[in-house]
Amino acid sequence: MTTENKYFKEASLFLEKLFFELTQLDVSFEKWDIDHLCYRTESLEHYHKIKNDFSLFSDLLIESPVNGRPIATYKLKKAWQFENHFIDLIEVPAPKPNKVTRPGFEHIEVVYPASFADIENTYSQLKFEKNDQHKKFNPELVANLSNGDIKFHHQSLENVIHIEKVPGLLDNLFQEIQLPIETFFITGTIPLNIQNEYSDIDVCFQYQPNQAISILEFIQSFQEWVQNPKLSIKNNVYVFNFVFNNLTFEFYFSPELLFEQSSYLHLLIEQRLIKIFGSQFANKIIELKKNGYNTEQAFLYTLGINTDTSKSFTELLNLKSMSDLEIKNKFTSAKPLTDS
Repeated sequence: MTTENKYFKEASLFLEKLFFELTQLDVSFEKWDIDHLCYRTESLEHYHKIKNDFSLFSDLLIESPVNGRPIATYKLKKAWQFENHFIDLIEVPAPKPNKVTRPGFEHIEVVYPASFADIENTYSQLKFEKNDQHKKFNPELVANLSNGDIKFHHQSLENVIHIEKVPGLLDNLFQEIQLPIETFFITGTIPLNIQNEYSDIDVCFQYQPNQAISILEFIQSFQEWVQNPKLSIKNNVYVFNFVFNNLTFEFYFSPELLFEQSSYLHLLIEQRLIKIFGSQFANKIIELKKNGYNTEQAFLYTLGINTDTSKSFTELLNLKSMSDLEIKNKFTSAKPLTDS
């Protein structure tokens, strides 16, 4: 048995127990986007051993200190399939100082496009804790089960890592720019790591009717401090492009619910497609974008679907209700264009 097979078997046993408990609680999870698994370690020595093991069949995305101890995140060379789900990230934290932990797979993290209040209402049979709901960036909602925990997020851990790797990006958004609205998502190509030199940093916001004036006031005052400011307004949507501290931004202010905005939903779907079909698929997207395709067209063409720009947005959004396995089966039969 290979090292990878050993850990996959251990992960499968963990997921079987967790899924059985969810089934007993009448929780529908078949179409969840399981972003990653967490493997706990019991000491620094054990942490380094597990890191060495995972390095045999996966790539280290990042290792950084969090709350006094290092956490490493690995991307599998090929996603593990368990039932309807494809999982390609494993998070490996060292134990916190003076804390006893049980080694092994401990929780899953799920990307779920809804407010935490809606998640709690949808899965009212689960027991939730709310310690990290109010973090400024990448908050989470945790459900505690007997066989492991479930952590709900609004973006993939890999998306978050790629965002954090852009020098100064989060400092600008949270400190330098006095945003009129605190809640937002960073979308577009940068979280997917398929950007090119012309890519903007796309940031989408939802505003309430009584906030429209403050948005305009923010834009008007902020224009004095940025380069190349440009504002367009259509159907109560404000799109503000500018360059600030050598970063090119596009702010998208819309009255539409944040979790229903197409740029956010596209990000989730496109991340799942890269997870399911792998790095060769992502490289094809990058190549097509260099040749003039927009992002949505590039994804659809690589899946074997030829479509014009006006249809590309809708075609991708149609995938949001499908499980990972359903997407895999649908486009495997369509022979994705990943080899040319």
